[in-house]
Amino acid sequence: MRKINIILVTAFVGLMTNCKTGIEDSSVNPAYKALYEKFNGKYEIISSTSSEPVDINGDGNKSNDLLNEIPFLNESKVEIRISTDVLKNKYSGIFEQFWPEQYFTIDGKLQEPEIFDSSINISYQVQGLPRNVYIKEELRIIEVIEENEVPNGKRHTIPSSVSYKNDNTIEIETEKALLMREGWKTIKLNSIYRRTSTKL
Repeated sequence: MRKINIILVTAFVGLMTNCKTGIEDSSVNPAYKALYEKFNGKYEIISSTSSEPVDINGDGNKSNDLLNEIPFLNESKVEIRISTDVLKNKYSGIFEQFWPEQYFTIDGKLQEPEIFDSSINISYQVQGLPRNVYIKEELRIIEVIEENEVPNGKRHTIPSSVSYKNDNTIEIETEKALLMREGWKTIKLNSIYRRTSTKL
């Protein structure tokens, strides 16, 4: 079982004392109610940058702006489902990031190339992989739990960190392998998402 800590940087003291919640179950810890109100919902991508300039779309121009480089990245989203029934559930919620994953067709067959070739057809599919999260007692750390090995390590990459920023935005950092004209390259991605709905 693979575990990665996701740190939620927020002032829970003020949140616990000032936040009003519509969740009336008195058996639920008030801090979890506050977490539900703070994070539960849908998030849309507003920016995504790479640690170095890359040319993923093959137009000959390198850029750090991945919204211009990765097709369909503007359709990326995040869903966070926080469970307030912590007395019954083993986990505290679900985290799912939908991302345009690369797929390759070589001679009419889907397969993974070892090197770049101009004859390879590269397509993108926006896909997500739900992962359980466990919220620890101090309510600042979330463990994202990878119970099963992902068949293709280049797709559905688990975030290395997720942090709450402000104004309903979260920052996600990921290391991801992508195929471009210069071959496979692992780059660091920094993506910002803004919550657009508290409903799922």
